[in-house]
Amino acid sequence: MRIVVNEVQEFAKEIVKEKKQELGEKSSLESVDLLSRFLSSGHLDENFIIDIVISFILAGHDTTSAALIWFFLLVSKHPNVENGILK
Repeated sequence: MRIVVNEVQEFAKEIVKEKKQELGEKSSLESVDLLSRFLSSGHLDENFIIDIVISFILAGHDTTSAALIWFFLLVSKHPNVENGILK
């Protein structure tokens, strides 16, 4: 479990590092994503930012799977929609 947690943290650190580098290369804030806003707002605690990135990764995982389940359930109840998708 420690190895997996470490891998997730390293992945998040890499995302933060790449975003910091991207923001450093731009003269103005062209990125309007949430991570760019957090980094540009003066949050200097990198662990705080990494925790936010991990939270969004994990939250997105649950919502994506739930959305797909509902999608397939609804499609299975409406054969005309299924036929339209297949066409």
